[in-house]
Amino acid sequence: MEVLIGVLATYSLTLILTSSAGPFGIFARLRSIKILGALRCYLCASCYIAGLVALYTARDPLEWLIMSLAYVGGANAIDRLTMGRL
Repeated sequence: MEVLIGVLATYSLTLILTSSAGPFGIFARLRSIKILGALRCYLCASCYIAGLVALYTARDPLEWLIMSLAYVGGANAIDRLTMGRL
């Protein structure tokens, strides 16, 4: 259950940050900042966000790495299934 929640959190946060304008256009402004350019790419942003979500759920560095990879893989699978990019 923990992995499913992490995958869904990674997917939803990545989708919001990469394609939503957000309230008062805050996410669009974040994407326009040059140093945060990785937020324009769904795959790049999902890696960063999965690492942050895994920080919340993991108890040691090895578990963090494994959970990050699981969250990235799950979020990208959901994205490909829902966006028709198979």
